[in-house]
Amino acid sequence: MSGLTSVTEGAALSHPRPELLAATGLRGLAGLAVVASTVGVWRGAPGYLQDLITVTALAAVPFFLLLSGFVLAYNYPGLSYASGRRVIGRYAMARIARIVPLFVIAGLAVLMLGALNGSDWVRAVYADQTWFVGTLVLCYLVYPLLARVVAAAPGRAALVSLAVAGALAAVQLTTSIALDRFPPAWLPVFTLGMALAGRELPAPRWPAHPLLVRLGVIGYPLFLLHALVLHGFGPVHAGTLSNALLALGWIGLTVFVAEGAHRYVGVPARRGILDLARRSARL
Repeated sequence: MSGLTSVTEGAALSHPRPELLAATGLRGLAGLAVVASTVGVWRGAPGYLQDLITVTALAAVPFFLLLSGFVLAYNYPGLSYASGRRVIGRYAMARIARIVPLFVIAGLAVLMLGALNGSDWVRAVYADQTWFVGTLVLCYLVYPLLARVVAAAPGRAALVSLAVAGALAAVQLTTSIALDRFPPAWLPVFTLGMALAGRELPAPRWPAHPLLVRLGVIGYPLFLLHALVLHGFGPVHAGTLSNALLALGWIGLTVFVAEGAHRYVGVPARRGILDLARRSARL
């Protein structure tokens, strides 16, 4: 079973540390919940299922960022801007190869469909994705500045991160300031993930199920493209059996499109960019 750091998924070289497949599976579960919550209102579903979908979807963005911090700290322990141009260059190219090609292709698709449909697809479909990718880029830039500081005192870093995140949440809930759209406001969540990577945490086995791992592997294109697919077909009010089946069909279509985008765009582009960077480093 291969994950995001395997050669088959576009990495130029196999990663020196074994991938945490449970973390990849949890990413897939969160991505599926985002898609399910976006499809429509699951009025015919049991209350506990509605609550699970809603809560999971609301927690998806902070969870993704927390998981990003955790995985970076696991894969790049001790990285800093003093690590040398070659090390930082490989880190930067790995991040670029991972997020840029699919973001550009999805953006072009939105622009073309918007031109054909005569509606503001860019704002309706791609605003959230652009904001999220911008937040990820900020986190990637900050990571080398914080990695050694957090690794030196992970417990203290976790407490500080929780305190700052709590203060920002209080401002968000009690004022009209929309901090949730301010990328630096998510840095405490990202840093908390970094701090957790320095702790011994139990790893459950069920998230490492092959289906969840595969959803985690295609989680990034799934997030980028789900609004594009669903905006094109419209929401579904799944209050009847037929509508519930239709909603499941839209979810399946979104997963299918994300799998195709990952396999035929993301993997070749990632492999090409990393191979080019590797050849350039030899010159």
